[in-house]
Amino acid sequence: MATRPRPPVVLCSTASPTEATLNLDGKDGIPVGSHHWLTWLEKNSSFRFESGNAGENSFTAKKHPRATGDFWYAYRKLDNKLCSAYLGKSETLTVERLLEAADKIINPPAKPEKLVKINAQPEYPTSELSTGLSTVLPISLNDLDERIRAAVKAEVAEVEQRLGKR
Repeated sequence: MATRPRPPVVLCSTASPTEATLNLDGKDGIPVGSHHWLTWLEKNSSFRFESGNAGENSFTAKKHPRATGDFWYAYRKLDNKLCSAYLGKSETLTVERLLEAADKIINPPAKPEKLVKINAQPEYPTSELSTGLSTVLPISLNDLDERIRAAVKAEVAEVEQRLGKR
């Protein structure tokens, strides 16, 4: 079974993290951000980016052609999950952008808590209430049932209090 050829590697210097070079077999490297870099990106569809010790901040970049131009995305598999980050068009692929994408893939932002809409409909005829009460609460899925029960009880108590004051 034939193996696919590995894409060329862009190495980011650990001594100077603002410098990176595309290493091609047997040739001098191409500095990222140079005219030769942009020319190379136009003719090729993927490369591997490595930065940090032993390439700990690494990913494979792939070009996706679209009607509005070519766009690059970064991909890396972590914990059996394929992670990706948008890199942008060829002219935006700077060392800073590549490092930012590597960090985003390795350390993804925390997902916000889900907002769940809870409609409290008490056991009163609708003629006694002008509208149903609703609230949006940030909750985690682990304690969904407990929080729903507490919210419904609080809403019902509020409705009972309002009706008692009329």
